[in-house]
Amino acid sequence: MILLLNLLPYLVVAAGLLLGIKLRKVWIFLAALALAAIYNMAQPSYAPKGTVQRSQVPAFTESSTSIEDRNSKPVPGDVRDQRMRDAVRNGLEFKP
Repeated sequence: MILLLNLLPYLVVAAGLLLGIKLRKVWIFLAALALAAIYNMAQPSYAPKGTVQRSQVPAFTESSTSIEDRNSKPVPGDVRDQRMRDAVRNGLEFKP
């Protein structure tokens, strides 16, 4: 939709040119050209106008927390084997 609105003056000029050539009247083309010029002047501009003052960045306090690794690490093989041997030796714990 925006594209059509932006191309509207060119479409009006092209239609006026074709109609002016077909009817052999120059005033039709000139009227279409004037209409497109008036449309361009009346159409609002969305470009930024003026300057905007930049705001100051707030002062941040320095963080005192340390980085800690919370990812689980794989258990070494000898520790895992020792746990398995202890579980086999002690048996399963049954809860009543």
